[in-house]
Amino acid sequence: MDGEKLNYKGDDALKEIEKLTEKAGKFQESILKEILMQNGQTEYLSKIANGEGNSLIAGHPITEMLCSSGTSAREPKLVPSIAEDLDRRTFIYNLIMPIMNQFVTSPYIL
Repeated sequence: MDGEKLNYKGDDALKEIEKLTEKAGKFQESILKEILMQNGQTEYLSKIANGEGNSLIAGHPITEMLCSSGTSAREPKLVPSIAEDLDRRTFIYNLIMPIMNQFVTSPYIL
């Protein structure tokens, strides 16, 4: 992910949301292509044989295991995550306040 996107605030964040949602299908397709390019040649059996346990799922090392809310089966599930996922989550969290500020006016919201 472009490091610049992690710093989007206010109007810049809202412009980026508009850009991404205008062509959501193309954006999703490009993300899927990137994932397939990174992981398309993953050889699970050879990785297992070579003891690369944390590379079985993705072409990148798993940096953390996240816990789901467990709402689908009432049981939380572990979700593997790679370093780039943290950038994506940070980008999304940075968009929350600019969106809220459009609709909620309060002296308590910064």
